[in-house]
Amino acid sequence: MSADLIPTAPGVFNWPNRQWAETWLPFVRLASVVMQDEERAALTVNMSEAEAEGFAMNLMNTANHLRDLADMCDAAADKAAAIWDAAHPEVSGAPDSR
Repeated sequence: MSADLIPTAPGVFNWPNRQWAETWLPFVRLASVVMQDEERAALTVNMSEAEAEGFAMNLMNTANHLRDLADMCDAAADKAAAIWDAAHPEVSGAPDSR
């Protein structure tokens, strides 16, 4: 299992649902386990150095991927609001472009 980054154009989310879930959700769940004190040692103590390094890299890739998705959603919300404001200047107070 590996959360390798698959490059896509900025603002494009073209992952099939199943592929996205199978790639990223296991690492989100494992991150939660690592953060639970009673589970942390059991999960990581028996890993080899290479496994621990790979696990940490997968968690970092997952964090970067989720951060990119959050950034895309923030930008889309701003763009959607700007488009709506431009289409409804009488409501939004935006200058009429006609």
